[in-house]
Amino acid sequence: MLFEGTEKKVEIIFSKEVNIKKKLQPLWKDILNLANIKILSSISNKNIEAYLLSESSLFVWDHRILIITCGQSKLISSIEYILKNIDKKNIEFLIYERKNEYLPLEQKTSFKEDVATLNKYDNGEAFLLGELDEHHMLMYYLNKNYTSSSTDQTTQILISGLSLKTMKFFSTCKNKKDIQKLLNLPSFFSDYLINDYIFSPSGYSINAIKDDFYYTLHITPQKPVSYVSFETNMALADEAKLVKHFVNIFKPRSLDCISYLPQNVQKPIINLQEQSYVSRNTFSKNISKAYKAVFTSYISNHSEQKEAQCLKI
Repeated sequence: MLFEGTEKKVEIIFSKEVNIKKKLQPLWKDILNLANIKILSSISNKNIEAYLLSESSLFVWDHRILIITCGQSKLISSIEYILKNIDKKNIEFLIYERKNEYLPLEQKTSFKEDVATLNKYDNGEAFLLGELDEHHMLMYYLNKNYTSSSTDQTTQILISGLSLKTMKFFSTCKNKKDIQKLLNLPSFFSDYLINDYIFSPSGYSINAIKDDFYYTLHITPQKPVSYVSFETNMALADEAKLVKHFVNIFKPRSLDCISYLPQNVQKPIINLQEQSYVSRNTFSKNISKAYKAVFTSYISNHSEQKEAQCLKI
């Protein structure tokens, strides 16, 4: 059975009137169960609670939550519970996204159905970044007058079609230390508290936190649906260096870089020509007054990585 590694994600920002960490902490098990997700373990500091899930991750601050789910999880059910039980005047911002999926017909709901559910609770806007017949991100956000701070940003690196060597390593390695050594994430993120998990028969997830910051990485090494997602809210000193680091490890067929930035921040497109990747397209969109979303898709020049795939559905 093929596992859908691509993810659904929601981020909700709440007003100072409600401490969401205290309010929902006893309820997370039940909330996630609505999406057919289980909590495997957790770590925390004074600012963040980070939950490692059976399908990706949950991060909780006093006034913000981030849920990332993969597989056939029905994230919209968990979101709907939150929207039913938190007064909408205390929801300052919400953004929901779904990456183009390997096996969309296997999902419990479509993006269109998810949007209809979200619009029952407030007015929002849905849009697509990327090309409909290529890699893209489906997004929805609430039309709120929320303005992000100058330091509020998110970076996502989404990787598809891993090399055969990489898939073999992550399909067979059962030692966390060996995986951590290969990934070498502390060279970019020092002094983070980490929590990781090796899935059976294959798959790997890691959550890491430090102060208000997090990073999370999920690996699905299964052929022909291999996939890796990485995300952080840390302002990267050299994002290009990190992207190239992942390219050198996974040697993928393609990858997508997505950034959420304050609207006055300009960000150069990363050049991966030395790694034999070309940029297929770049799209950007202002999201209310809150953020600017920038989506750039890359594809490998290597003939081995451009091999077409046919999935049985």
